[in-house]
Amino acid sequence: MDAVLEEQATFGVKSASEILEARAEGLPVSAFAVVYQHSPLCCYSPEKSGITKPQDFVGKTVGLKPGQITIAYLVMLSKLGIDRSQISEVQLGYGADDLIAGTTDVSTGFSINEPHQTIEAGHDVNIMLFADYGLDVYDDVLFATEDTIENEPELVGGLLRAMLQGWQCAIENEEEAVEIVLK
Repeated sequence: MDAVLEEQATFGVKSASEILEARAEGLPVSAFAVVYQHSPLCCYSPEKSGITKPQDFVGKTVGLKPGQITIAYLVMLSKLGIDRSQISEVQLGYGADDLIAGTTDVSTGFSINEPHQTIEAGHDVNIMLFADYGLDVYDDVLFATEDTIENEPELVGGLLRAMLQGWQCAIENEEEAVEIVLK
C-alpha cells in the first residue's frame, strides 16, 4: 500500500478488507480488478485428526494467520454459533510449520498454499473453505491510486489485459507454467 501511495510502485495487490480499510481512512486508492473471485481462505487440519468442520475445533488448538484470514475465521465461528472460549487460539506467522510440527490441530491459510506445504511434508489434509460457510470474499485485489486510474486508463487496462493473457497462457500450458514457477 505504501509503495503505491509513495509512487514507488504503480500497482499493488491487497485483500479486499485492506482496500476497504484504506478507503475508510481516506487514502486515495481504488480497486480495479480481482484475481480470486472465490475465496481461497480456509482452515486445514491433518486428515488423521478427524477434524473436518468448524464444530470439530472445540477443545482443539487453532492457529490463526494475521489479517483477513483471522477476521473471516471469527465471522465464521460467530455465524455458526461456536463458542470461542472452548477453543485454544494462537497467533501464527505465514506457512504451515506449526501444523506440520503438531503445535496446532488446525491452522488457517490459503487453500492454494499452506495445505499443499503440509501435503509436501507428508501429511494428508482436510480443507475447510470459508466459502463453504458463507464467507466467499474477494481476495488478491489489484489497486492503484485514484489518480492513476483516472488519468492513465490505458496503462491500467494494459496491465489487466497482460495479466489475463498470462493467466490464460498458464492455464493452457499447465506443465510449462509449473516448470517456470519451479525455476
